[in-house]
Amino acid sequence: MRLLGFLLCFFAGTAHAGDFVRSAKSGQSTKMHIYRSWTADCQSKLGIVQVLSKPSHGTITPTEVTAPIGVSRWNPESTAHCKGVLTNGFRVDYVSAPGFRGTDQFQIQFRSGNNVDTDNFTVNVH
Repeated sequence: MRLLGFLLCFFAGTAHAGDFVRSAKSGQSTKMHIYRSWTADCQSKLGIVQVLSKPSHGTITPTEVTAPIGVSRWNPESTAHCKGVLTNGFRVDYVSAPGFRGTDQFQIQFRSGNNVDTDNFTVNVH
């Protein structure tokens, strides 16, 4: 398993799970998700991205990025004031094996303080 860390801080929190369905063109790199965490005053926080299961028909690549905050999927009301602020995070891209068409899956866990998000991705490759 591969661990990747990046600068972000800590929250007391809970475990969350997400199920994502994405589409990708065969052999082309496609953004799956950006993982990041931020403080109440919109500053980057510490976190770790861990690949729990790799895709069977492709590869995933986490890359450090600076990107604007969107509204939090877990607590939209308390974080809406941070929308658009640039923070550090990791973007996860998927690319299938050349010529593969069909469905692929992988699982990623993101930890920030006591918060743990375990996300299941299904990728429809065409």
